[in-house]
Amino acid sequence: MISRSVLGNKVFDLEKIQGLSDEPIGSMAVVEVNDGLITTAWFYFK
Repeated sequence: MISRSVLGNKVFDLEKIQGLSDEPIGSMAVVEVNDGLITTAWFYFK
């Protein structure tokens, strides 16, 4: 994880992930939390 930001009930994680390719790719995970539980998650890839 590169950085994390929290705005209200949403958490934004900026990450570099390694997979089958030679180079890591950038991604953003956005997680919505309600009553202490993750209710929704979105993933964006560069």
